[in-house]
Amino acid sequence: MLTLTPTAESAIREIIDTAPIGDDGGLRISADPGSDGQVGFRLALVEGPEPLDQVVEDVAVPVFLEPEAAPLLDDGVLDATVEDERVTFTVGPKA
Repeated sequence: MLTLTPTAESAIREIIDTAPIGDDGGLRISADPGSDGQVGFRLALVEGPEPLDQVVEDVAVPVFLEPEAAPLLDDGVLDATVEDERVTFTVGPKA
């Protein structure tokens, strides 16, 4: 299952706290096939998970993985970098 760094959790919490998405809302990660054949990921604030979404457990913020993204992120770590109020998320392998 995808894990999150403390920096990513904090950044997601700040984003969620400023968005009007309701109590069940969170961050949804979906697979985004690129034109070059590489798969990227799309992040979106949603009001709740879709029926087949996987909910990331053992984190302090609600994160949902679409069915196509979940296996691709299974051994990944979501991290965040914050610069000038801009957040950049990256996914890397677990150490």
